[in-house]
Amino acid sequence: MFDLLILLAMTAVKKVDCPQRDLAIILDGTPEEWADAPWTRLEKGTLFLATHRDQHYFYVALRGTDADVARNIHARGLTVWVNPEGKKDKTLGLYLPGRGGPRGARHGSLEEAALSESGRSRDEMRGEDYGAFEVLGGDGAFREWIDPATSFGLAFEVVFTDEGFTAEVRFPLTSAKGRPFAVNAVKKKIALGLFTQEPRGGQRGGRGGGERMGRDGMGRGGGMGRGSGMGRGGGMGREGMGPPPRRRPGGGHRAKIDLWLKVHFRN
Repeated sequence: MFDLLILLAMTAVKKVDCPQRDLAIILDGTPEEWADAPWTRLEKGTLFLATHRDQHYFYVALRGTDADVARNIHARGLTVWVNPEGKKDKTLGLYLPGRGGPRGARHGSLEEAALSESGRSRDEMRGEDYGAFEVLGGDGAFREWIDPATSFGLAFEVVFTDEGFTAEVRFPLTSAKGRPFAVNAVKKKIALGLFTQEPRGGQRGGRGGGERMGRDGMGRGGGMGRGSGMGRGGGMGREGMGPPPRRRPGGGHRAKIDLWLKVHFRN
């Protein structure tokens, strides 16, 4: 039934409306709550996007039916960016690391450096990061680990199947105490960026927030506002990640997502 609703509602455009509705979204990486939402078919016809907002949050659901794209995300991660002015500039992003990458590293040279400093095994360090994701500032302005227990209102979940994947993301609409990272839309239009992998380099802070999470904001637009505190949200759990989809010949690491969309906030 859900697949039928997607086929009836999808359109091949890169501009989507985001209505404000009284719809309960549970971020668990499954699309059942989105069955009545308008879905947009993205490039190649194998990616489908839905957006939603309530009084406090902006939600994104991304569903893929290409097993090669899903494997790439499973191995290398997925990044979702928002720009408060509707521009194709990376202002505020969430990065959910994958479980693979070159030589099995999740953060490339950053992880290798951390391994050298700590003397711990890669498996030990990777085990610490399950369930966490990173919040990113544009041009490497900042990088902070977000623990699911101290998520500041942010959330990121991905579930994989043999056929593909479903990802769900949540951003606070406006910065407030306990929610320093937010969309902070200037008008009624924002830009949404979707990318496999990312990031590399940039300034990386500690896990779970700490003192750096409460520093002053980035000014106008999406990113950090004033305040600090503890939000509730979700991350990618060890069980929620699931096994990688079966690989099909000729795909795998070359199957990427790299696109921007305009999102219009409608009443």
